[in-house]
Amino acid sequence: MSSRLVGALAALVCCGGLAAQAVHLATIEGVTVSGKLVGLDTEQRLTVTREDGAAQMLALDAVRELARDDATPAAAPATGLVLLRSGQSLNARITGTRRDANGLVLLFAVPPARTEIALPLRTIRAVRFAEAARADGDGFDAAMRDAATQDRVFAYPRGNQAERIVRRTVEVRSFSVDEADQQLRVVVAIDGREQPALPVRNLYGIVFGQGAAPDPQAGARVTAHVGPGWSFTGLLAELQPDADRCVLRLDEGAELDLPWQHVQRLSVRSDRLVYLSDLEPTAVEQTPALSRKWEWLRDRAPLGDGIVLQGATHRRGLVLVPRTKLTFDLGGRFDWFEAAVGIDDRAAAVADAIVRVRGDGRILFEADHVKRGVPSLPVKVSVQGIRQLVLETDFGESLDVGDHCAFADARVRRER
Repeated sequence: MSSRLVGALAALVCCGGLAAQAVHLATIEGVTVSGKLVGLDTEQRLTVTREDGAAQMLALDAVRELARDDATPAAAPATGLVLLRSGQSLNARITGTRRDANGLVLLFAVPPARTEIALPLRTIRAVRFAEAARADGDGFDAAMRDAATQDRVFAYPRGNQAERIVRRTVEVRSFSVDEADQQLRVVVAIDGREQPALPVRNLYGIVFGQGAAPDPQAGARVTAHVGPGWSFTGLLAELQPDADRCVLRLDEGAELDLPWQHVQRLSVRSDRLVYLSDLEPTAVEQTPALSRKWEWLRDRAPLGDGIVLQGATHRRGLVLVPRTKLTFDLGGRFDWFEAAVGIDDRAAAVADAIVRVRGDGRILFEADHVKRGVPSLPVKVSVQGIRQLVLETDFGESLDVGDHCAFADARVRRER
């Protein structure tokens, strides 16, 4: 076999392997880099071997999203749930307890993570032991969201899961694993009197009253999407595709060692790029054309989730119905405002509106006769030094009939 043929076959094998492991990195500047992911270094930089064989290095906070072609979605487990005081919820099952300098610590199995994680009880807002949630859990879901400072248990009378759940205000004192049957039990006190240990199999869940959220970690926050509607968020501590490892460090300090094979997508959030739908406007002004005032919306339009422009769905953005003005305080921290402006595809055919972007009172962008079904307008304007950014929609030819004005992917970013 000739050396030329051997070389050609080697190139085909190389390219085939590269394609099978391809990742696509979308940067905050709107550039896409494709190739084989080498990994993450100690300086929080990702290295990608492009199809031309060249290696390219990107700072993690310069990446908006990393998507894969060959991930195997993990199946969501039919286990319980733990809600952390940082706001994150995990499909998890308590496997044991211990005590250390943080006080009582609960151990959890969190599929598809390879190892258990340890969470101090003070960082946990609620635990649900049931495999599948009832509608509101007879008040459990509402209790997770309130600000009560007392512990509450939600139990099945006589351990019968078919009966209505009952709620009692208690003081949770400890957890233990029974040596005889290896079942997890919880000890509570009612009106100061300690009760016999309760098997958690007889409980729907517990909402804890006392505790505190940990301070958020500094750095780019990464969300690993491992299955439909199933994700984890933290700092990316380690990424080794060849070792099948993707390690996220939670704000609570625990590390989730996720198999890379299940990670479909990594979403990155840093202070270099901020979506306006994640910010609270400092001022909202609305003047309806008729009697009805349409609320402005985040990441959706009045007729459905997401923003759809010319058949393309955008997950992020704002939708305003004229006449609406939203003011955001940028504090002079950013360099660029970017968005795609148009009318959501699901709006009325007669939609016609005026769209403006102002910075510190000055018009940065303006378009009239914005209509449905025409190409969206790309917006990229400098906001260097600008403190107040205003997004504004005004009446066109049809007042506000179907004027679902979209600022798709509306975001501000800074170069460094």
